[in-house]
Amino acid sequence: MTEDTDKHWGDFTTRAVQALPKEHKWVLIVDVDEQIDRDFLRNMRKIISQYETTSFRFPRINMPHAVDYPDYQVRLIRTDRGVQWMNHVHEVATLEGVHINKVSCLTLHKYPIIHSERRVDIKRPWWRDDGGIIPIEELS
Repeated sequence: MTEDTDKHWGDFTTRAVQALPKEHKWVLIVDVDEQIDRDFLRNMRKIISQYETTSFRFPRINMPHAVDYPDYQVRLIRTDRGVQWMNHVHEVATLEGVHINKVSCLTLHKYPIIHSERRVDIKRPWWRDDGGIIPIEELS
């Protein structure tokens, strides 16, 4: 990272959202190992139009055991409300420095996110042996 990118919160997500054309008012953020409920995707525009909010969060089911269900995740966010991201990895949406799920966020309980089981057969440099994540500063 350069000194310039280091000072930005949530570098990647902030830049990706800023690159969207201005007519796109919402962004749906999905991790590569997640699946969003298909009924929600089919009805997304209708659901969004029913509420005046800055973001939506969904209950996430962490497979295979789901012992921490519901693990709520903010995944649908308005792009025109001044939202910023904090952290370089596992970014957290904020509005005026406050986590967005505490400011202007609705929970849609019936549309879960399915989070796939972490594959243990692939060694990724950011996973600790105990299953935790190594901070980006330590990966060099």
